[in-house]
Amino acid sequence: MGKDRISELPDGLLLKILSSLPTNIVVATSVLSKQWRSLWKLVPNLEFDSDDYESEHYTFSEIVCKSFLSHKAPVLESFRLKFVNFNPVDIGLWVGIAFSRHLRELVLDFYPAELGRGVTFTFPSSLCTCNTLETLKLVLCILVDIPSPVLMKSLRTLHLEFVRYKDESSVRNLLSGCPGLEELRLYRGDDSDIKVFTIEVPSLQRLTIHDNNDGPEFLGYVINAPFLKYLLIEELRCPEFCLNAPDLVEANIAEVTSITIEKFLGSFTSVTQNVGRSLFLHKAPVLESFHLKVCDINDDRPACDDIDIGIWIGIAFERHVRELVLDLCLQKSVRFPISSMFSTLETLILKYLALVDVPSPVCMKSLRTLHLDCVNFKHNESFSNLISGCPNLEDLFMYQYYPLDVVMNFIIVAPSLKRLVIIDYREAGGYVINAPTLKYLKIKGLSHCGFCLIENAPVLVEAKIRNLFYIYKEKILGSLKSAKRLSLDLSPLECPIDSIFYQLVHLEIYTCKEEWWNLLKLMLDSSPKLQVLKLIGKNLDFKKVGMVGGKWNEPKNVPECLLSQLKMFVWTSYHWESEVEKEVATYILKNARQLKNVSFSTRPIHSKEHNKLEEKCKMLKELDGVVRASSSCHLVFIE
Repeated sequence: MGKDRISELPDGLLLKILSSLPTNIVVATSVLSKQWRSLWKLVPNLEFDSDDYESEHYTFSEIVCKSFLSHKAPVLESFRLKFVNFNPVDIGLWVGIAFSRHLRELVLDFYPAELGRGVTFTFPSSLCTCNTLETLKLVLCILVDIPSPVLMKSLRTLHLEFVRYKDESSVRNLLSGCPGLEELRLYRGDDSDIKVFTIEVPSLQRLTIHDNNDGPEFLGYVINAPFLKYLLIEELRCPEFCLNAPDLVEANIAEVTSITIEKFLGSFTSVTQNVGRSLFLHKAPVLESFHLKVCDINDDRPACDDIDIGIWIGIAFERHVRELVLDLCLQKSVRFPISSMFSTLETLILKYLALVDVPSPVCMKSLRTLHLDCVNFKHNESFSNLISGCPNLEDLFMYQYYPLDVVMNFIIVAPSLKRLVIIDYREAGGYVINAPTLKYLKIKGLSHCGFCLIENAPVLVEAKIRNLFYIYKEKILGSLKSAKRLSLDLSPLECPIDSIFYQLVHLEIYTCKEEWWNLLKLMLDSSPKLQVLKLIGKNLDFKKVGMVGGKWNEPKNVPECLLSQLKMFVWTSYHWESEVEKEVATYILKNARQLKNVSFSTRPIHSKEHNKLEEKCKMLKELDGVVRASSSCHLVFIE
């Protein structure tokens, strides 16, 4: 029997592990050993879900009570309760015990069996008396009934997710009783008992609102939060919205349907002012990171002026900024100049920039990471000047989705580059890669690009190539001959390559393309040291995959890697109905002499496909019965 290493861990670490698990699983560990029998009783978190106890001999109430009686932790960090039916006395008892143990987080989630029939659990003001409570989360069919002011002086986080409110006074009494509240999340549906939702919390710093109530009774929100910094509105359908938040720094707004847009945007005039004010007031001699996200593409007026963006970036560079993230999805084109003044910058991430202009070579000697996400360059020279001005660049990520104003041919000459990711769905342009120290490469898309040449990558370790159609794939494969790990998703090759992959030990091939097995034969013949082969299909019904016909022809000679090297063969989403896939699997099992581990995972049979179950079992049994070249081969099937 193997050694029980986990029991040798310190109790403190074991308690941290157990704290992340539901209580029913934690209690189950008590049967492992004498040590575990008492360890669970000290776990500072209790989590109960009545759905997990449907088959138990005891009632849910009895199980929770027994757990509380056995539990010995002096401080209860968290008590989470999800229930379908309830006895108010039981819940009051459990919460009372939790409060007496200095509870810090309480989560109540009531999901009645008759959802939608008005069944609610009333959350009374007597539960708002815990001085140690820091987080309170109420979910679904809970009625907030707070007729008089309460006091929860330690509460910092409050989540109210689709709960109901007895009246507007209950809302005011609850929020006014949280003098230290910093984060409030509101998720609301149809709630006809509230006409105006008033949020007046001086200490509030983060507010999230998701409200799809468009009934005529609900008028809107009045928010007075003088220290609010971050506002997220995911949905809002009410006609009125009044906000006082002079310190607001960031606001993310989506799906605001009924409010007059000018009135709504008028509440956010402080955002631009506060970005500048925050930077001016910032006193740290070195600014580690500056993230700026501005989007006004769907607005009636610009969110900020070009000069604002320039001022903010200038202040950041004066503070020796090391990471700059610009996410600018703007109505009008903004020219972003890159110059040698960015000497301290180590990471530069540009998203949706309308125009990057680098008219002459620059020098950003500290830059290690560069991400270009849907960036438009003024001309090819701008890109070349940017890359050549980063002599120590190690990580380059390029994503192009939208057509560019200029047909860009990206010439990547980067002597220090170690990681390169290219994802490109344009219909023109191309790439030339010269990176003598490149170790990791990923190319995806390029389905309509004119060319992709890898001229110099002699020390490549790992490459992932997917969805290349109209460029010379053979030349790309020939450039990867130093790789130890390859992942390929390519259409059939028209002519063989003459390169041998002497370093390749791990190969992945996707089986979704037409006649993918020709690529497999080619790679097996060209990889004499291959040890791991993984074939990856789509987890779909075989008939829905749209697999085209074709025939597998065995190689004239068994590849060297099958005779002496291959040790592991994995096939995920194996289509047992495909005759070609069966032939490929059989060939490898019959010829791989050193094979140790083989696994096939298949698409599950759904309830409506019982007629296929017998056929599937028969096919898999046939595969299991194949005479294998390796006597030590262990084969498993995974559903």
